[in-house]
Amino acid sequence: MKSAAFLAIDIGTSSTRSAIYDAKGQRLLETTAQITYPLLTSADGRAELHPADLQRAVAQTLEKTFAAWRKSKSRVREKIAAVGVSCFWHSLLGLDARGRPITPVYTWADSRCRAEAAALRKNPGEAPLHTRTGCMARASFWPAKLLWLMKTQPVLFRRVARWVSPAEWIQETWCGAANVSHAMASGTGLLDGRTLRWHAPLLKRCGIDATKLNPISDASGKISAAHARKFPELVGAPWFPAIGDGVASNLGSGATRPGVAAINVGTSAALRVVLAAKPPAKGALAPFGLFCYRVDDRRRLLGGAVSNAGNLRAWRCAN
Repeated sequence: MKSAAFLAIDIGTSSTRSAIYDAKGQRLLETTAQITYPLLTSADGRAELHPADLQRAVAQTLEKTFAAWRKSKSRVREKIAAVGVSCFWHSLLGLDARGRPITPVYTWADSRCRAEAAALRKNPGEAPLHTRTGCMARASFWPAKLLWLMKTQPVLFRRVARWVSPAEWIQETWCGAANVSHAMASGTGLLDGRTLRWHAPLLKRCGIDATKLNPISDASGKISAAHARKFPELVGAPWFPAIGDGVASNLGSGATRPGVAAINVGTSAALRVVLAAKPPAKGALAPFGLFCYRVDDRRRLLGGAVSNAGNLRAWRCAN
């Protein structure tokens, strides 16, 4: 695949970016595109995105990326070999029966469900939840958000046919269908870290069942005919389900071997290591206080994170 090219899409909290890479993993700089959008916040802890802003940003970045690629002297003349996507973890979007968004995107930063997170820490307790899911009982994750929505917006909660990450919805709009990768599923706080299935008792506690969630699979899809007319380079290219941005950080930096850690500083900061060994048969998936997500169905991602890292860096650079 010496002449192959690959499309990368990064759906972030404040912007979406896209670019084309060659077979050596080198980014074709002229194909880089970025579209920003506002994070909607308020004093009560609100931190939302408009789904339409994300959809528009993906379309516009791809338009810019392919416009540049078609003009580029370094353009690879083959079609795109594959599409890879990364997306911010933990965020929640509700779709109706026709796959249309009927809620905003509740991002990982939305803390209005902090009372529900506190309730989960009391019952069933944070340690048992962490032991099964690798996630703490905090406002960042889906269980607290679902309990909060069920309590504060019961009519809307009942209208939702499926709960998805924004990346799943984006893939569905481009490919006609989507599944949730092991990586994105592990960031919800609803995945059993040993069976790699949705944790049924926790789903019941949150007022849903597995039919309200996409199937867990790393299998790829293909771009729909409607989008293929505008982007013929993508025809036949496998579109892989999004992975969490933290997983992408380790994979992209080569921090996938034992003893090699990736340190990432963005809106938040984290230190993460990839583990290929199976999780222990008993006990916690990770030391209490750390997270244990999935890279795929074979590898785990262990680490810890702090918030406001990007703001701290910006403040330091400005002073």
